[in-house]
Amino acid sequence: MKKRLTIIAGLCFLLLAPGGDRPSSALGASATAASPLSLAVYAPDPQEYAFGARHLASGMGIPYLFTHDLAKALRQPMVVMTGAVDGNFMTDATTAKIHDYISGGGIVVVDDGESAGIEILAGIDSLTPSEHRYTMSIDAASGDPGFVRLTHPEERTISLGNKKEGQAVLTQGYKPKPGGSERVLARFEDGTAAIVERAIGKGRIYVTGLAYYDSVLRPQDDQAIEAGRVYDNGFEPSADVPQMMVRDWYLHLVRGAVVTDPTPDGLSGALIITHDVDYINSVTNMLPYAKAEKSHGFTTTYFVQAKTVHDIEDYGFYDARGKQIVATVAGEGGDIGSHTVAHAPDFRTFPVGTGKETPENYKPFVKVIAPDHSHGLTIGATVTGEVHVSQERLDAASPLVHVDALRTGYLLINRELWTVLERYGYRFDSSYAAGEVMTAYPYVAMEEQGGTVESRIVEFPIVLADADGWVPMLPHMAAFDTVLDDEADIHGVVTTLIHPDVVADKLPTELALVAHARPRMWVGDMDAFGDFWEKRSQTVVTGSPVVGGREHLTVTSPHGVDGLTLDFPAGLTQAGAAGTTARITRSGTSVVLGDLSPGQTVTLDVTFKSGHR
Repeated sequence: MKKRLTIIAGLCFLLLAPGGDRPSSALGASATAASPLSLAVYAPDPQEYAFGARHLASGMGIPYLFTHDLAKALRQPMVVMTGAVDGNFMTDATTAKIHDYISGGGIVVVDDGESAGIEILAGIDSLTPSEHRYTMSIDAASGDPGFVRLTHPEERTISLGNKKEGQAVLTQGYKPKPGGSERVLARFEDGTAAIVERAIGKGRIYVTGLAYYDSVLRPQDDQAIEAGRVYDNGFEPSADVPQMMVRDWYLHLVRGAVVTDPTPDGLSGALIITHDVDYINSVTNMLPYAKAEKSHGFTTTYFVQAKTVHDIEDYGFYDARGKQIVATVAGEGGDIGSHTVAHAPDFRTFPVGTGKETPENYKPFVKVIAPDHSHGLTIGATVTGEVHVSQERLDAASPLVHVDALRTGYLLINRELWTVLERYGYRFDSSYAAGEVMTAYPYVAMEEQGGTVESRIVEFPIVLADADGWVPMLPHMAAFDTVLDDEADIHGVVTTLIHPDVVADKLPTELALVAHARPRMWVGDMDAFGDFWEKRSQTVVTGSPVVGGREHLTVTSPHGVDGLTLDFPAGLTQAGAAGTTARITRSGTSVVLGDLSPGQTVTLDVTFKSGHR
C-alpha cells in the first residue's frame, strides 16, 4: 500500500487517495499547520494508508493529522500508532523516545502492536495471534475514560467474526507481565487481554489487539465476514465502539480537547426517512406521503426507479404520469434520489458501460429473477446506465430535482459503483444495511471494496426497514423505538427505509417514528443531513490549553455550516463567540454555534465549571 504524502488536518480531515492527488470532497480541505491539540495518526510504515484510524478520527469529529514522521507525531498531545508497529520500527532508540513522550504527559494508543518495544512500554509479557476470536468484552467497571459512553450490552461486548462460519478478523491476545502496573481493560472470549493500559509518569499507553483496519475500515467496506449480529432493525455498534473509545480517550485525556458532534443543533442523533419507489402503486402513493410529511413539518428522500420498460420486474411506470408525480413531490419539498432503472438482481455483475447510455437508447430488460431474488439475468444493462440514465430521467422532471443520491435495487453492490457515482456528480449512497457494516454513522466509502483508494461518496447505512417479517410495521413500533433510543444515546444517524407500496400501516409508522424522535433528534432527508455532514467534516476547529478554567478556540468553515455542535469533556458555565452565536446545551458540556458563512472564521471563549483545568 502506498502513501507518499504527509497529510495535516484540523477538524477537517483531509483524506487523499494514493499519491495524494485526490482530495475527498466529503472530507474537506487542508489546514496549513496542525492544531496544537490535534490527534496524531502515525503510521511507521511509509507504504501504509491508515484509513481505519483516519476514518475513525474524521467520523468522531476529532482534530487530527496523519503522518509517517515520528518526530512530528510526538509534537501532538496524543498519538494513535497504526499499521506495522513491529520490531523493524520499534528499535531501542524509538522505544526510549516514546517512553519519554508518555512520561511527559503524552497519550499513546497502539493498535495491533507486535513488537518487543511495545510490549516493554505496555507491560506485556507475550502475545498470541488468532483468527478465531469472535468477541471482545469491555471492562466497564474499570472506570477508564474511554468507556464512559459504553452503556449498552451490545457496546460492552462487540462482535469480531462469525463463529458458525469459523471466521474472524486477526487479533492479538496479550498476556500481561505478572505483578506489573498495567491494567487489562478488555478481553477476548478466550480470556486473553484485548486492551492493556499502563501509566508511565504523567501519561499512559493503550495497546489494543484489534487493528483499526479490521475493526473500522473492513466493516465499512462490507468485509466484516458476516460478523454483524443483526442485519437491520437492531442495534449493532461493533464498528462504533473502537471509534468511541478513541474519541473519549482524546476528549478526557487531552487538556483543552474538543470534538465536533455527529449531529447539529445540540441534538441527540438524527432520523433520516427514505422511501424506495420501485413498484407501480408506489408512484401514486408518493403523493399522500409527501403531503403528510409537509403537513408535519419534515422532508424525506424518495429513491425513485426510473423504469420505462415492461418486463418481469414490473410495468414501465416512469412514464409521463410518473414524471409529473415526481415533479409534484419535489414541489412539496421531497428530496428525489435514484433507485436505478432496472432494479436488477444481477446488478453485481453488470459491466461499467461505455458512457454513451442515454434516456433514449438505454432500455435494460430483466429476463430472469430467482425466487429469492439472489440472482437473475438482465439484458442490455450497465452500471453507467443504471446510475446516469436514472439521474437524467429524474432531473428532467422538474428544476427542483437534482439527483445526487443512489440506492441500488436489492441493496446490491457492484465493485465499480463508486467510480461511476463520482463520474456523474453523486455525493451519497445508501445501499448497505447497518448490520452489514456494523455502524449507523455515515462514512466515506472505499472504491472497489478495497482498503487502498477512497471514494468521494458518503455512505448512509440503513438502520430501520420494512423488511420481511417486519410488515405490518405498526405492531413493531416498540422495537423500532428501542433502536431509536439506543442510537440516540451515542448520537447515531438512523436511516430508515419505508416502501410506499401501501399507505395504511406504513405512513402511520413513519409519523410515529418521527413523533418518537422529536424533539431530541434531527429529522429530515438525506441531502439535507448530508450537506451538514460534509460541511462539519470540512470545518477546522482549533482549541488551546485550558488556563484558569477558560479556553479560547477558533472555528473556520470553508463552505459554511449551521448548527455545528462542539463537545467538551466537562461542564461549562459560559460561552461567547465573536462572529456568530454560541449556546450551551442542556447537558452543559456542548456548545451550539449559529450560522457560519463560507470562509468565515469565528472565535469562541468558554469557561468551565470549577475543578476543570
